[in-house]
Amino acid sequence: MLKPDAKEDHLKPLGGGKAGERNRRLNDLAINALPIAHSKNKEAITTAAVAVCRGTMDIAPTDPVQGILIAQLMVENEAALAMYSKGDGRAVRSNHDPCVPPCRQAADIQSAPGNTQVAVPITEAEAKSRLPLST
Repeated sequence: MLKPDAKEDHLKPLGGGKAGERNRRLNDLAINALPIAHSKNKEAITTAAVAVCRGTMDIAPTDPVQGILIAQLMVENEAALAMYSKGDGRAVRSNHDPCVPPCRQAADIQSAPGNTQVAVPITEAEAKSRLPLST
């Protein structure tokens, strides 16, 4: 039988709820969903997990729904930035992008009616040329 916790949980800043088990589970799920979570580099995993936890506490969820949304936001942001940094071979472009040949624009418009942006495959060299230069 479930017994509600009478005291305030110390993990509330991570999940927004009163139930410590739920806050811990949400935090564990978010950390395991990070792109780096299955790496062999334990230090990088720890650094990412601490950063996500601290970021969540900075946003300060006040209820369980906010905790869920913040956890999703953190994981989605990490995944998007990881894909961007790797140059995954796809870029979102406007149908009227001058870099896309007109025949390609026509194909994109036909395959995605009404859309103003379409994911267009690019070469690996093109993806690397778009990455910021490191100093």
